[in-house]
Amino acid sequence: MEVLNLLNRRYATKKFDTNRKIAETEVALLKDAVNLSPTSYGLQLYRLLVIADKDTKEKLKPLCWNQQQIEECSHLFVFCSFKTYEEKFVDDYIELMSKTHRVELNTVKGYGDFIKKKIAEKDKYELQSWMEKQTYLAASNLMLACAELGIDSCPMEGFDAPDVDAFLQLHEKNLTATVMVATGYRHPADDTQYAPKVRIGAEQLFIRV
Repeated sequence: MEVLNLLNRRYATKKFDTNRKIAETEVALLKDAVNLSPTSYGLQLYRLLVIADKDTKEKLKPLCWNQQQIEECSHLFVFCSFKTYEEKFVDDYIELMSKTHRVELNTVKGYGDFIKKKIAEKDKYELQSWMEKQTYLAASNLMLACAELGIDSCPMEGFDAPDVDAFLQLHEKNLTATVMVATGYRHPADDTQYAPKVRIGAEQLFIRV
């Protein structure tokens, strides 16, 4: 299967070639892939920053455990979940659904009420965790799209979220940085690309019930 070849080629790139940049046409494709990602109820309760500016990446690096991928990558995708939930998120989604499907708003209002009811059952910790998980679905789609385009990537959780939030002025947007994905092209000197993948066997991973 072609997808398995892509996944075998993909790895968490540790060193990017700073002389190679992702073309804007391909960046647009990656954005489309993120936008088409599955999310719970289809709500897309996250936002995304795509950072290519060299100065911005240099300033972010100390806030991300001084990992070189932050500075060396072509484009840094910063996935941000909402800090607090508002019922308006559901209302806006249901209105968009009505327009997209060309149906009367009252025909889909019941679905919106159902979503609100299920979300209201979560406590604040469950709610925050649930919103954060949505970003990981989108990040996975991004990395698979990168692999399809021959672009390398590295998912990153190693950063100080409060400092990143302050630097990127996310607080006033009701957002917090959840996960990052550095993208670009692997450097020949990145030895990680030559190492075999370390994975447990299928008989251990998949359990019977």
